[in-house]
Order: sequence, then structure tokens, then C-alpha cells
Amino acid sequence: RQSHDVGGTRLNLVSFTPGTSFPERGGRRSGNARERALITVLLSRITGADDAEERASALLMQGDVTSVERFEQRIQWCRQELGEAGPDRLITESFARIAAESGALESFRSMRQEALGAESLSQEWPEASRRLDLIYALRADLSRAGAAAMTPDLVILDEFQRFRKLMAAPGSKDDSPAAELARSLFGQRDSKLLLLSATPYSPY
Repeated sequence: RQSHDVGGTRLNLVSFTPGTSFPERGGRRSGNARERALITVLLSRITGADDAEERASALLMQGDVTSVERFEQRIQWCRQELGEAGPDRLITESFARIAAESGALESFRSMRQEALGAESLSQEWPEASRRLDLIYALRADLSRAGAAAMTPDLVILDEFQRFRKLMAAPGSKDDSPAAELARSLFGQRDSKLLLLSATPYSPY
């Protein structure tokens, strides 16, 4: 759950499941509509988007929502949930920096400019593929920003054998973007990692 002041909370409890929180290749690259709506809100704040640019952003991030109007409603709900304070400042700033470094922010600006004034966007490849790649990149950047902001004291992996691929060594054959993200969360300074399992497990 999101806190508007991540650094000021006495207890910040976040639960993950391997298949949805750390998706492997071939998973749902576009995420869900609520996640895309939050990314759209963040990007509007970061880029200072006007009404026309917000409409173009909604078209880019619409994903599998049946109409852009429905997705714009999702964006409005997201803003209402965040309240007057808006999204967390530290996560917004971290997301802006990471997305700029990865190139995703510049790609978003370019594709949003192309979408200005459009009523809808082509669902044909390769244009649909470009949008999907952009959404996936922005989701990954937001995940990194969120992990960096968590600074957990304790990370507990229950039935940790299900997370084996997430504990891959850097550069190993099992290394992946998901493992890199997990390392950034598990390896926070002064944090501890507790592995639990009721299942017989061989480490080799």
C-alpha cells in the first residue's frame, strides 16, 4: 500500500507474490489499468502536461481498456485516491530521474507528440508493439523507483524456494531484470533478509 510520506511511516508493510510482483519474460507487459493510470498521473506531473498532452498520454497508456474515455476515468479515480497531496514526492522525483536515464521519458515525450490530436491509435504492429515496449519500460522504471524508496528493515521471503530465480547472482545464466529489481530491494543498506519455508529444499 502507498504512503504519501514513505520515509515518515513507522510501519510500512508491503506484500509481494512472485508471479505478479516480479514478472518473468512473457508475462503481462502492459500491467493493469490502475498501474498505467498511476504512471500517467506521474508523467503528467513530471512533464507539466496540458489538456491536449494529457489526452495523448491517455491514448498511449490505454492498453487493453476498451476506450480512451474509460481509461481517462481510471486516471481521474487515481487522482482522487491520491488526494490533494498527489503522488509521493520522493517516488516521483526518483521515477523522473530513472526514466530519464533509461531513455523511457524521452521516448514517451516523442510518442506523445506523435499522438497529439489523434482520436485513437492504430492497433496494428509495429505501432502497437512500440507502445507496449514503452509501457513495459515505464513500469520497470517505476518499480525501481518504488524499490529504492522502500528502504526496508526486514524482507521476509515465505516459501522462498518459489523465489529462486530472483536470487540469481549478477551475470549468471538466470540473471534477469526481475532479479536485478529484487536485488535492489533485498540489498538495501542495513536491511535484513529472512528466508522461510515449510517445504524440503535443496540449495543445489
